[in-house]
Amino acid sequence: MDGGGCVRDVVLRDAAQEDCAALAAVLQRAHAPGSALWREWSDPEKLKILLFAVASPKGRATRFRLRVAQVGEEVAGAMMSRWAYDRLGPTEAIFGDIGLIDTLAVLPAFRRHGVGRALVKDAEAELRRAGVRVAYAESTPGAVPFYEALRYRAEPEEVRAITFFPRQGPKLYTHCIGDLSEARLVWKSLTGGMVRSSVYEHPDGKGPGVALTGLIPGDARRTVPWPEAGVLGGATAAERGEGHQRGRAGTG
Repeated sequence: MDGGGCVRDVVLRDAAQEDCAALAAVLQRAHAPGSALWREWSDPEKLKILLFAVASPKGRATRFRLRVAQVGEEVAGAMMSRWAYDRLGPTEAIFGDIGLIDTLAVLPAFRRHGVGRALVKDAEAELRRAGVRVAYAESTPGAVPFYEALRYRAEPEEVRAITFFPRQGPKLYTHCIGDLSEARLVWKSLTGGMVRSSVYEHPDGKGPGVALTGLIPGDARRTVPWPEAGVLGGATAAERGEGHQRGRAGTG
């Protein structure tokens, strides 16, 4: 496909087992050579296992979805999204206020034609229906302008962790990028309102992180419990910005 403009006949649907080979090809071709982001899902056999996980009780409990964008007979893109959950400890905590866009991949030939934007808006709508108030993702550097066009905030390259204060109990939820050095954290309020981002140094040595408040009811009264680790900036230097519900035309 050449030029810009939106694809008129894009169809969004749930992925099926027979899509695994095409999905693997999308993931292999959609990202830069050598990129570690989502590499694990470029194997058709692992994707088959993933689809069983989506349909499992745990998958249903976390609102796990794997969606396909189909143009004609071709799978042009795919996206995974779900509620955030903590896999550590004897029990798993599920955080229904927080949504993760786990993977977004669009074939190069279909970029800048609205396919990626359609997938993101589809995921946002489903997450919002499920009660999610804020969505976040790990983005490749090249995709940051795409997310920004959809009113996501992209954190600086040095930010390696993002912390939320969910309503599901007193526990914090922190997502760390880990070893994927090329990833950038992006996030967006799905409900509007004021947001605040405070930068801190993660106590586990994972580098600077951001703590977001003003997104989930009651979270503005809570603080990161490790100020002794060295808060960078603090409340007086916190950045403020508007949450948005509608995005501009994307590049996907």
